[in-house]
Formats: sequence, structure tokens, C-alpha cells
Amino acid sequence: VLEQCFKKICFMFTLKECVETCTELLHQGWLLAYALKKTYLTKEVLADKVEIWRVREAVLLTCEKVDTSPISKAVSKTFGASKEILT
Repeated sequence: VLEQCFKKICFMFTLKECVETCTELLHQGWLLAYALKKTYLTKEVLADKVEIWRVREAVLLTCEKVDTSPISKAVSKTFGASKEILT
């Protein structure tokens, strides 16, 4: 019984990690598409490794500032709603 519970908990955490990785990649892809659309990424930028690094750092910092995890958003929204009830 304990082994089954442990397996299910590990599976849930693995699934959570997969969802968070997929949404983070989706956000990064969207930001790269936005940079292409706004012409922040040009042939000249793609030829320069330092400029590519700057764009990559900008994407990573933006994803770090914005919570890209749908699971943590759902949990915080749920607890935020119940916090109003408890106070």
C-alpha cells in the first residue's frame, strides 16, 4: 500500500514537472516569436554570439519574473479565494 502511494506521488510530481517545463518552453517560444516580429532578432544579431546571449538572457529574466506555471497559479488562486473566507 505504501509503495503504491509512493509511486503515485512520484508520478504526480513528474507530471507536474512536465507541465511546468512545457509551459516555460511555450513562453520562451512566444517571446522569441515576439522578438522576431518586432525585428529585435535580425540576421546581424543572429551572427553575433554576444547579442544572441543578450536576447536569451532577456527571455530567461522575463520568464523568471512572470510566473509561467499554471499549477502554481491555480493553487495560489484557490488559496487566495479561501483566504478571504477564513479572514
